[in-house]
Amino acid sequence: MKVFYTTSTQHLRIRLPFKTGNALISRFADGEIHVQINENIKDQTVWVVASTPAPADNYFELFFLIDALIHAGTHINLLMTYFGYARQDRAKKGKACGGKMMAIFLKQFPLENINVIHVHSKLLDKYLSFKNIIPYELYYPIAHQTDLIVAPDFGAELFAHHIGKKCGIPVIVIEKKRIDDNTVEIGKINGVVKGKRVL
Repeated sequence: MKVFYTTSTQHLRIRLPFKTGNALISRFADGEIHVQINENIKDQTVWVVASTPAPADNYFELFFLIDALIHAGTHINLLMTYFGYARQDRAKKGKACGGKMMAIFLKQFPLENINVIHVHSKLLDKYLSFKNIIPYELYYPIAHQTDLIVAPDFGAELFAHHIGKKCGIPVIVIEKKRIDDNTVEIGKINGVVKGKRVL
């Protein structure tokens, strides 16, 4: 299996035991992104590993890499370690729905499947078919060394309860109020945390 990485996931190349595809991701003099596949991979099934935090160039690089692989005649599976703009998943009057827009862009490509690691959105699956991969197993060894699991808000409650139930550890939730797009107010902690080892 061959894996192609965007610039934002190059650090994973040494961690994943797969053969790396030969792709050149560069820039023209004016700053435009340029992607070129430098091997014959026609009719092969490949994986693309990408992360799309700001700036938006990370998305354009992903789109160009996918397009280059399509022109090279491959079948493409996509793994996104971070789905940028997923928090902008609600259509509100006078506001852009960034998560929906990125989903629309991705739907234009004939991808075999799309996998996202723990997407922070309850609505994204309205706009895009994907598998939400939540690596619960990574947390079990840590949870077994703690007394209590704390969900920082109600959005994380199900995640925390899944780990708590599996490990037999109680869970409490913090009440959080969003003041504006970048400010939250931490409210009541629904339980006792003093003197506890907390995850």
